[in-house]
Amino acid sequence: MPTEAETIIAATQLWLAKAGIGLNLCQFAKDVHIKKQTRYAVSTATTPEALLEELLNELRMPQDADPEKIDTMLHLLREASVDRAVDALPHADKIFGNNVGTRNELGRGGWKRLGL
Repeated sequence: MPTEAETIIAATQLWLAKAGIGLNLCQFAKDVHIKKQTRYAVSTATTPEALLEELLNELRMPQDADPEKIDTMLHLLREASVDRAVDALPHADKIFGNNVGTRNELGRGGWKRLGL
């Protein structure tokens, strides 16, 4: 039986696969997802102070991590990683507008059909 943290991470990974990648909302996510370079963490904090400490630790994680192992956290991206992705996408400047269009086209019913 999966732990609560494993269940939360699995739900997050499903959302990423179906929405972020499946709907092409984040063109940068697919590569790091396939390479398993996305770090998932579930907080166990029970106080605001403990949550802040965990958050600070997670914010520091990418700066010291090997980008071949961890390239994102809290959807924080390395500037160099974004530069590489933008260089690889011919129309990166259109991402935001495309995402708004996808969201509007999908509507509430579409999100429901995705099961998210």
